[in-house]
Amino acid sequence: MKLVSPKNLLVSLLGCAFVVLKIVTFDGVADLFWILFIGYLSVKCLAAGLSQEAYDKDIKQAQQAKVLYRDLFGKFAYVAADIPILLLLFTGLLAVICPITAFLRAVLITLLMAAAGYAVWLCWYVSRHKRQRMFKGEWGTGVLSPEEEKAWKRSGLWHGILLGISAVFCAFYFIFGNSWIS
Repeated sequence: MKLVSPKNLLVSLLGCAFVVLKIVTFDGVADLFWILFIGYLSVKCLAAGLSQEAYDKDIKQAQQAKVLYRDLFGKFAYVAADIPILLLLFTGLLAVICPITAFLRAVLITLLMAAAGYAVWLCWYVSRHKRQRMFKGEWGTGVLSPEEEKAWKRSGLWHGILLGISAVFCAFYFIFGNSWIS
């Protein structure tokens, strides 16, 4: 076997470690869901990390998804899928820094419902257009320009930076803000 993607292998090993941790500390049906979900993704990622065919297939699917998002959302394609996550983060920030009142609870519920509604709509809208393209035989024929490739790479870089910052803040919260630890 040849190592095709070290990143995929690393992510797969982290996923496997998470699954083993969940199996050791099994605590009900919710843990079973996470074991199956993360286990499936870890096996898929391991296959893409060790198989050139699986890696190429994943790259091609990601490329076609970028083309589809570009066609559907134009200049907002880079952030269209991030809106529910941003709404969830904003809701969590409001819940942490504001005193809980009846009005704030209504705002938080509204923001959570908006995030869930947008996420469901986005999945439905994108999958409908993907099915249409597959039915017409247009799936797999789109190409991105070099400028669009650069923009997607820049978007990926910013996503990685923001994810890293969020992970650091979450770690600090769980270490210093968690009442169980203090």
